Amino acid sequence: MVRQWEQYSYDKRRGWAKVLQATLNRRGSILFNQYTWQAMGQPRRVVLLYDRLAGMIGIRSAGPLETQTLNVITVSKSGNRAVRARSFCRELKIKTERTINLTAPTLENGVLVLDLAMTRRLDARKASGVECHHEWKT
Repeated sequence: MVRQWEQYSYDKRRGWAKVLQATLNRRGSILFNQYTWQAMGQPRRVVLLYDRLAGMIGIRSAGPLETQTLNVITVSKSGNRAVRARSFCRELKIKTERTINLTAPTLENGVLVLDLAMTRRLDARKASGVECHHEWKT
């Protein structure tokens, strides 16, 4: 019998450094790994965006003259970064009881796109279902 071997790719392994990753915690901080930060262009300051109809958060690098910006801070020795977005989340009524993993982050034209409908809890025992609640203003 001839075997049909496939080589395992570590790039897609959960927690691997070469994958876009982002989380949102109950305090409104958005955290992302070093790879994500580098893919965004290693910004020191960012602008937060929101698509009300699609329920998505966007994060893009801030230009030097922009005023509505937030600092990107280093939160770990491994290079993870965070944006403290409590007032953004409060104003848009984005709430989560626990830290959630935003499971499908993408980069679109330099904007990190985080879909609030594509989340899961980081608690491994209860890792299914949407744990992020948001209200749409019309």
